[in-house]
Amino acid sequence: MFSFEEDKVAIFSQSNKWDLDSDLQMLAVNFRFISLMITALLLTACSGDDNGFPSYQTFSPPTAAQLSISPQAEVDTILFLDYQFNDAAGRPEGVSKINWYLDNKLQNSALQFTPRKQNEGQWLHFCVTPIAAYGNNHTGTLTCSIAALILPASGSAPTAENVQIDSALQPGKTVQGDYQYLDVDEDLEGNSKLIWALNTLEVAQGNSYTLPANSENSQLSFCVTPIALTGEPKTGVEVCDTKTVAGSYTAPTATSLLISPTPVTGNLLTGSYLFSDANSRTEGSSLSSWRLDGSEVATNTTLTLAATDEDKSLEFCVTPIAAYGQNATGTQSCTLVTNVAPKAGSAPVASSLAISSPLQPGQGVNASYLYSDADADIEASSLTLWRIDNVDSGTDLSLTLPVDSEGKNLELCVTPIALTGSPKQGSQVCQSLTIIGSYPPPTATSLLISPTPMTNTLLTGSYQFNDANSRPEGTSLISWKLDASEVATSITLTLLATDEDKNIEFCVTPIAAYGQNASGTQACTLVANADPLPGSAPSVTNLTWDTFAKPSTFLTLSYDFIDSDGDTEGVSLFSWKLDNIEVSQNISYTPSANSGGKNLAFCVTPVAVTGTPKIGSQSCITADIAAILLSGNLQLDDTLTLEIKGYTDLGVIWRSSNPSNNSTRSTSNSSFTISRGTPTESAFTLVSHDIEVCVTTAEEGELCSLASTYDSTEVTGGLPIAIDAGFNVTQRGVAPIPYADLTIGLITKRLHRPLTTVETSILNNAQPTVPLFDSQRAENGTSVFWGLFTWPNSNTHCLERGYSLTVDGINDTSDAFGLRQYYDHIVSLYPALPSTHVSLALGWGTNADYYWSISDVGGGSHADVYMVSGALGSITDTRPEYAACIETLP
Repeated sequence: MFSFEEDKVAIFSQSNKWDLDSDLQMLAVNFRFISLMITALLLTACSGDDNGFPSYQTFSPPTAAQLSISPQAEVDTILFLDYQFNDAAGRPEGVSKINWYLDNKLQNSALQFTPRKQNEGQWLHFCVTPIAAYGNNHTGTLTCSIAALILPASGSAPTAENVQIDSALQPGKTVQGDYQYLDVDEDLEGNSKLIWALNTLEVAQGNSYTLPANSENSQLSFCVTPIALTGEPKTGVEVCDTKTVAGSYTAPTATSLLISPTPVTGNLLTGSYLFSDANSRTEGSSLSSWRLDGSEVATNTTLTLAATDEDKSLEFCVTPIAAYGQNATGTQSCTLVTNVAPKAGSAPVASSLAISSPLQPGQGVNASYLYSDADADIEASSLTLWRIDNVDSGTDLSLTLPVDSEGKNLELCVTPIALTGSPKQGSQVCQSLTIIGSYPPPTATSLLISPTPMTNTLLTGSYQFNDANSRPEGTSLISWKLDASEVATSITLTLLATDEDKNIEFCVTPIAAYGQNASGTQACTLVANADPLPGSAPSVTNLTWDTFAKPSTFLTLSYDFIDSDGDTEGVSLFSWKLDNIEVSQNISYTPSANSGGKNLAFCVTPVAVTGTPKIGSQSCITADIAAILLSGNLQLDDTLTLEIKGYTDLGVIWRSSNPSNNSTRSTSNSSFTISRGTPTESAFTLVSHDIEVCVTTAEEGELCSLASTYDSTEVTGGLPIAIDAGFNVTQRGVAPIPYADLTIGLITKRLHRPLTTVETSILNNAQPTVPLFDSQRAENGTSVFWGLFTWPNSNTHCLERGYSLTVDGINDTSDAFGLRQYYDHIVSLYPALPSTHVSLALGWGTNADYYWSISDVGGGSHADVYMVSGALGSITDTRPEYAACIETLP
């Protein structure tokens, strides 16, 4: 049988949502209960085991799931529980056990729960023990819901009413604050905030506060912020009561007032007193007052008495004022009235006496002066006295001069008198002036300079003196100005030559003989120009050379500057010309090293500093720059031309540099032909040697030069004697005659002389296909080495030069121009020579060796000709001999 506790039996399924009102719920419970009772009775009648139920089946315990509380847990809200009953056998729910808990404390076992204000903030949950309607294992395991926080019910915020400070506000005392707490939701008061503030700064919390001793006149506030214990919102609006702290006091007093030192004009006085307050308040800004003759003159504790305060009544008064509190201002107290005594000092002084101008008879004049007193005593009625020629004439600061006072003595006297101090009267001071009337200044007009300003001329200045009052002229000031600078102060001025082109003025400052404004304003003529005095142009004389004109020599000249008007020389103009081309405009000139022989001209154009005309005519002097010039071809039978420039020729000698034959060959001062001195002389006395020319000069004595030392553009040709590593000729001498021409019929062919070893080397360097010599031979009695070639090299030597070897002309006459024909031709040209014509006449090499021909005699030999005698010979081609090449002239 089931047993039930009344009002606690409830069987619900998942579908029960607790949305019926309480009566309907109870009706449903009762109906379920009756049904269960009927079922139980029927089962009991079956007389089975297990409390009347059939015992043939074993059940699993039921369970409770999905526990929840609704609606939201809030104060004064009916809350319902919900869960799902589960049974594996599908048994219906019996009377499951329900329990509600607050903060884990059992509250009741009802189907619903209503939290109250005191439950706010607690945690609420319920637990279910599921019970099946029948069978074994009908009771399941206890299951609980998740706890829910009970929230406050929404309502109105609490308020603070009648907030007030209800005690007397006496500094140093404790005051109380009071208020009334109200909440329309009847929420009890929680921990409301009670704040005390002094001058808006928080100083304490609670309902009481002890005022500081120095809080007088401060603003005290008591503020309440009401806070409810429950409900929402909990915090209300802050409410304040503010009052001014004002205690109760008796007024302060000022006693023992004193002035020190004794009141005397000019002294600094100090007032003192004793401040007293029954409540021991500190002194605030007490009011000080100094009074002279009953009128306040200062409000601080010191006072400096002025001289004007003499004999006035003096008091020092104080109104005491405490620093704070009621009755802070006390009653004013004063010293006894005392009298200000004068200060003994110095007498006043009158100075800087002045009488206004002009001192015009019949007109008024005024007096002025400076009053001073060392003790700062102000002036009273000082005494003024006027005297004219020692006769008292007035006592005011102004006086009208008598009409007959011109030239008389006017005297002003002042006796200073002070208003205060002692002594009050000073010494009399006087000033005297001669009465002179007022006049307008004089003028100077009609200024004139005569004659017209020119250099070396005496000028006179004139003007008209004018004075409105007809005063006679005094010593007027004269000023002559040149270029604005004063140069003279007399009425005349003589212009110098150096004054040419300067600006000239004549100025006068007019001065009357007497009276005010005796000096007038300076007047001047218009600015004029000092023109030059017309005269003669300058000239140059005695233009001479200071230095002998030579290359690389610093040259200067001298001349005399002449100007009949006495004008000095300015910047004269110079011009140097070399072969009529200007090269400098300086006073000096240095010709270049290569300028020898050129014509040099120096011209001067004289220029005067002053006068007119300033520029004279140009004067010039010319000279050839000293040089011994030589030109021509350094070759036998050619002519060298001599030019002697700049030197005075006293004699010329031409000679060979051959030491064994260096006698004079010519004395011509114009040219020299390099030729044998006699028909029988050997050419080798000249060939390979140099030609020397010596000129005896008046300026530098004998000057000798070698022809080979002249530039190859001036003295051309010559026989190369020595060369350097670059094949440049470093030494040369007289060259032999280079060729012999032979004309047969209408044909002319030229036989070129053999070359020396030096010439062959130069040719090979320039044209490498031309072979070098194979051997060499020195001509007897000379230092000339001739190049010797084998026949093949001789042939190549001529061909590479554009020539060829010729036939022997004896056995081989295939060419009419053979070696023999040239030999015969040369012999015919020089019949005076006994033999060896080629060598002695032409200077060609012939010593010991033959000249190759082109004529082949077989066996590796060619014909050759002995040019000493014209004899025919032949020799193997490997033997080195002379090579003379032939060409046909066009």
